Amino acid sequence: MTKLNFKQLDKYFRENNFPIIENDTRGIRFLKLRSMSRKNTMEEFASLHNIDLTNTKPKDYFSFLFELEYISDEDINNIKYNSRDY
Repeated sequence: MTKLNFKQLDKYFRENNFPIIENDTRGIRFLKLRSMSRKNTMEEFASLHNIDLTNTKPKDYFSFLFELEYISDEDINNIKYNSRDY
């Protein structure tokens, strides 16, 4: 297992190198958050978990939330997608 940073994981994602991502200690977390990386969904998730995004640009929501260690896998797994986003 590796421990890649956000930029490295993002690079591998853009290269479609999923085996490296999946083999990383935070790779599944990255993929789960990536799957909900629409602005509205990220804002809703942050609101549900009392996370202040006011000083964060929408393009940085994904990396910001990824780095918050107190956000658990269970928190991420329990997100309910709003159908208006799809």
